[in-house]
Amino acid sequence: VDEALKLAGLEWDVIQSPLYTLLEGEDGEMTRMPIESHVANMRSDNNHLLAVVGKDYKPVQNRQLGQFVLEVAEEADGVEIESAGSIRNGENVWFLARAGSMITVGKNDELQPYVMFTNGHTGKLSCWVVPTCVRVVCRNTHSAAVKGLDKKERSGQAFNFRHTQSVGDRVSAARDAIVASMKGLEIYGEFAKAAAKQQFTGEVQLRDFFMDVYTASWGKVPTEIRSKQDQRSYDRA
Repeated sequence: VDEALKLAGLEWDVIQSPLYTLLEGEDGEMTRMPIESHVANMRSDNNHLLAVVGKDYKPVQNRQLGQFVLEVAEEADGVEIESAGSIRNGENVWFLARAGSMITVGKNDELQPYVMFTNGHTGKLSCWVVPTCVRVVCRNTHSAAVKGLDKKERSGQAFNFRHTQSVGDRVSAARDAIVASMKGLEIYGEFAKAAAKQQFTGEVQLRDFFMDVYTASWGKVPTEIRSKQDQRSYDRA
């Protein structure tokens, strides 16, 4: 954890500073009044303002998150932190741990299972633990790994806790969630192997496949052009 924190530039804490507002009195004097409902989350190394959050917000420090990785994975052999980092000046932080053996699809297409531990310091992203085959190293890959977290949680493929809860109290539940969701990655691996064996037999099948993927992402392609929006959707397709 110490090595990951140093290499990723995460050797700082979130400090919570009180907020004030200035009110002008009848005599023109400015009076400083505290805002008791919120606090400012700031980086300890450069005083960068991360966000304004509610007074009950409990920050999960970067070191705590890294230690959480080891505690959750303590029963697994050979678990190492693959990558760690932050985006948006430290607003979101992640640790990525290698987990499980490589899944080989076809002759040489390898999928490495990971477990990502990510946390936000702004109140917009709670602390999440999610298995993924995405190697998270930047903003784009982080976005790919966290896409659809709510849906993954409902299906038992991800686990999270709010910033009003203790990290230590959640280790056991997170470990159980990872064990269950890693089985989902194994199922995905079997699906990928089966999909790789499928062959397209003609142009019609290829077009149908494209339309299935396209409509799942962008919606149906208009068959009648009745507006400028219909035309844009048709042209894009």
